[in-house]
Amino acid sequence: MTTRDVKLNGMNLVFEDEGSGDPLVFLHGSMGSAGYWDVLVPLLLANYRCVRLEFPGHGRSDRSPTAAYGINDQIDVAIQFLAEVTGPCIVIGASAGAGTAFGAAARRPGLIKGIYSDDAYPGIYTSSWIRSSPYVNFFRVVGAALRSMPRGFSVAEYAAALGQTRLGQATMFDLRDRKSTRLNSSHITIS
Repeated sequence: MTTRDVKLNGMNLVFEDEGSGDPLVFLHGSMGSAGYWDVLVPLLLANYRCVRLEFPGHGRSDRSPTAAYGINDQIDVAIQFLAEVTGPCIVIGASAGAGTAFGAAARRPGLIKGIYSDDAYPGIYTSSWIRSSPYVNFFRVVGAALRSMPRGFSVAEYAAALGQTRLGQATMFDLRDRKSTRLNSSHITIS
């Protein structure tokens, strides 16, 4: 396995690059890293070049308090990465990584030959979804919490900081053990 990096938008992004053949690009979900794919990638190396990107603020990639971590920014990073590192490829994404793949395909269909989605649907992260979804503000809040974390933070530290983050009158920890929640563009209602 070769660990490489690429500078995009002034940030150093780390990725794993191994195998040969047609490229498969793996995009992790929120709070993930290239390690998310450690079990799957070895099964594909005999036939494919497997490239595992770590998004800004994740894994070993740079994070910055001044960087933008919104949905559109993540899609922009994916598009730039594919254009500079692999060219047209199949993308395998988990959760937010799969949503990012759909958003990138909507903007630059020539870069993505196919998508395997683990826990995302094709409409997520497209322009119309971003304009209408109440989750966009939620992602902004999560991104702000991520930007506030020091380099080398643990998942437990991030979870604790995120749990204290306010969404209207509720914190993320307030959502535990509730029977129902409703999210709108500015807050969460719990009952």
